[in-house]
Formats: sequence, C-alpha cells, structure tokens
Amino acid sequence: MACDIIDQLCDGFIPYQLNFEDYSGYCPRKYRLITNAVLCNDPLDSPACNSCVAELGPLVYGYSDITSWQERTRYLLANASKISALTPEITQAYRRRFAAFKALKLTNHSAKKSPPLLKLSIPSKTPVRIAVLSAGSLAEGFLQLIEQARKVAQQGLLVEFIVLGRTLNNNQLGQLTNVFLIGPVKETDIEQALKLHNCKAMANFSPCAPIRREVTQTARQFNLPLVFDCKAA
Repeated sequence: MACDIIDQLCDGFIPYQLNFEDYSGYCPRKYRLITNAVLCNDPLDSPACNSCVAELGPLVYGYSDITSWQERTRYLLANASKISALTPEITQAYRRRFAAFKALKLTNHSAKKSPPLLKLSIPSKTPVRIAVLSAGSLAEGFLQLIEQARKVAQQGLLVEFIVLGRTLNNNQLGQLTNVFLIGPVKETDIEQALKLHNCKAMANFSPCAPIRREVTQTARQFNLPLVFDCKAA
C-alpha cells in the first residue's frame, strides 16, 4: 500500500473501498513468509513481528514499525465504505486483529469449483508431466518446487516438472533431473505450451494465497487438475 497518496485521499474527502489481496495491512512481509519461504504462525505478538521484519526486511512502502503500520490500517478500515478480502483465510487473519473485520462477510470472488486434484500412481509406464507456471521468487514456490521434485524422485514416481516461466535460479533447478526449464511463455501461448509439452496437471506450490488462487484459475481455464503435494495414491 503506497502511503502518501492513499493517506491524503482517505482523509474523509473521497469515499473508498478496501479489498485485501494479501496480509500487507498488518504484515510488512506481505505474505507472512519467513526463512525458507514458509508461512509463519501469524502471531499477535508485535515484538515477534518486529524481530522478523528486522531480520528479513519489509516488502511494503513507507514502513517504520509494526505498531504505526497497523494503526494506519485501522484508520483506513474505520473510514472505508466497503471492506472485502480475496480469500477466506485472508479474511480470518484480518478478523483476528481488526474490529472492523469482525462482521465482515467475504465477497465471493469465485463461485466456480476448484479443479480436481491429480492422483499419482506407482509404478507408471510413462512420465506424468506437471506444468509449473513460474518459480521466479520464493513467494511463487521456488523452494517448494525443489522439495517436491526431490520427493517424487525418492518415492520412485515417474514425474517431470515443466517450468514454463522464469525461475529464481536456473542453475539450481537444472541440477534436478526431473525438472525441465522452458523459459518465459506469453500468456497467449500458455495453452499451446501445455499441449506441446504434454502437461497433464498444474503445480500449485506457492505458499501465498493470492498466487495459489491465480494458479487455480489458470488450471480451471485449461481444464487441468492441480497438484499441491506430490505423493503416491
């Protein structure tokens, strides 16, 4: 949230609505990611949050400290004409902290059902190819992709991960024999790439709710099942 302009607009002169797509209203790390890109336990303890941000750094503009950052959010909430959030889990997280969220009814952003989950089998005669849309950051699931690739190898599953987007470290992923880097693919070419590489499912390894939602929407668009955790059926 950019501070200066928003603070001026929200000074009671212009009506506005709030839609939270991440946790940046109270977490300067935005996605609650700590070391190794895992979700924190979302403490209500401000000193713990201050220590985390001091160690890992904020990902928001205008941050000074936890207390003032959250007070600013309370002010924005108190004067908003409408409040909504992207997912139920984000809604619940804000409800724990802010009174303005207590009576919030989640806006239904997507009434469609999620794609089915892919069940893997042992043994398999042909490789099951799973598309990875992007692994360009820790938030996009770079470390989780490495973990899953190693897991399927240990389980003896014949699974290949086809990375259609950029990655945080090509050399590190290139050392995994079941990960193949295609490079960035234009949005208009994704369907063709999925067919070209015979992808039968789409990976959803990001620890971040907004990114997981985007991947789910893409999988639904191309009628592909989702993979959250690679394990034998």
